[in-house]
Amino acid sequence: AIAALLVILAAWVIARITTRPIRRLTVASKRIASGELGQKIPIEAKDEVGELTRAFNEMSTKTKKLVETISRDKTRLATILDNMADAVIMIDSEGNISLANRAAENIFNMKDAENKPLIEVVRDYEVDELLKLCLKTDETQTVQYESGISKRYFRAIAIPVIHNELTSVLLLLQDLTELRNLQTT
Repeated sequence: AIAALLVILAAWVIARITTRPIRRLTVASKRIASGELGQKIPIEAKDEVGELTRAFNEMSTKTKKLVETISRDKTRLATILDNMADAVIMIDSEGNISLANRAAENIFNMKDAENKPLIEVVRDYEVDELLKLCLKTDETQTVQYESGISKRYFRAIAIPVIHNELTSVLLLLQDLTELRNLQTT
């Protein structure tokens, strides 16, 4: 009976020692999944579990660096986009606005434009026709027009964004009103 108890106790201790690194990996993996990047686990063994721990630590470090790089690039691009003088609007393949920079919001007095049809927000027939033509042909389209709404003169360029198929259209609107006024006076 004592021998059986000692065997059970020894088996329990061995199981605890064997599964401890796996439990640490599990806890660290859950932390990474919840956003706590850069988790490190001390490497205590030189066996397969140690190799797994080393690979986990390397993956964790690389993931943290990658997320930091993506975040930094996203911030840079958002800053550039928001400080452009030209209006930039991204429209999905259904004709709904998915993104607009500050210039677009100011020119067209956009409020909560995301997921709304372009024509509903911009209210310029010429821009809507340009978008439809770009969506139909999958080719860049350009038009210059005078907006009946804002009384401004624009060059609008619709550029298809294609990833295996047309996924969206990038619409660039340049306000040429001052240039046109200089040319006509």
